[in-house]
Amino acid sequence: MKMIKMKNLILVLVVLFAFVGCKKEDNETAKKSNGPTTEVFVAGNKVTKYTDVLPSPAGGGGILTHDNAYFFIRIDGRIPGYTGSQNSSSYYPATSGGGTLCSALNNGSVLKNYPYNNLGGYMGMTEYVYDPTGQATQLALVNVPTLDNLLQAHQGAGAPLSQYFTGVDMSKIKFLWYVVKNRPNDWNPHLGATGRWNIDGVLTMDNVMDVRH
Repeated sequence: MKMIKMKNLILVLVVLFAFVGCKKEDNETAKKSNGPTTEVFVAGNKVTKYTDVLPSPAGGGGILTHDNAYFFIRIDGRIPGYTGSQNSSSYYPATSGGGTLCSALNNGSVLKNYPYNNLGGYMGMTEYVYDPTGQATQLALVNVPTLDNLLQAHQGAGAPLSQYFTGVDMSKIKFLWYVVKNRPNDWNPHLGATGRWNIDGVLTMDNVMDVRH
């Protein structure tokens, strides 16, 4: 009888230790999986050093202040009726030389005192908020340029972009803005001064809820 009880006790302890070990492993995995699953580019370079990429909390506080921002989109090639062949990883609008365009047509504004995360100057960025569903980023936006203005603003290859949307039901597509980032030391030719907020998004179908899918 004592032998049976001892065997049962050992079995219980083995199961208990296995359970604790699994939970620890799950937690370790969770800690390692907090990197971005959507490609984020700054000046043509892919950002890879997000140490804690989680949506910022909603809200802010105090007197709301705004700042100039410039909006850029990638185009989802799955849009019904879209006839362009633009690379879905390229951002528009761009200059005639393929550079970052800052103009009145892709200009808008963001909240300066939104509770942003901070990269501390990594790759030229300070404040940012990233959310592949667009919910947290949307809370930081104040004025967003129209789709017509963004398509008209493009000066690079394939301009005007509007020519590829003649067969598209425009009521069925939307912007999904997934990252807002501040680059305080970048030259801003539109304003003739340093400092620029960049907002990146995807032009996609209205039933898409996450840029990762």
